[in-house]
Amino acid sequence: MVKSMSNNERDMKLKVFSIVGFGGLGKTTLAMEVCRHLEADFQRQAQVSVSQAFGGRKDMEGLLKRVLQQIVKPKADNAQGIKEED
Repeated sequence: MVKSMSNNERDMKLKVFSIVGFGGLGKTTLAMEVCRHLEADFQRQAQVSVSQAFGGRKDMEGLLKRVLQQIVKPKADNAQGIKEED
């Protein structure tokens, strides 16, 4: 998702875009650079890549798990030595 650069209130909603193309064109590099520029504007970020072979419930569960691992940040051990999550 990306913020609009326009001052028009209608354009202030978050936007979703896809980066597509042949392998080796730099799609991942571009996506990572966009995320790096926007990291100050968002509390959490997650990046996952999927291949053309992606499909089915098993792949979706793995994708969601990778996203959660990136956005749920573990806290330090509490007084009882138990790790809590943010």
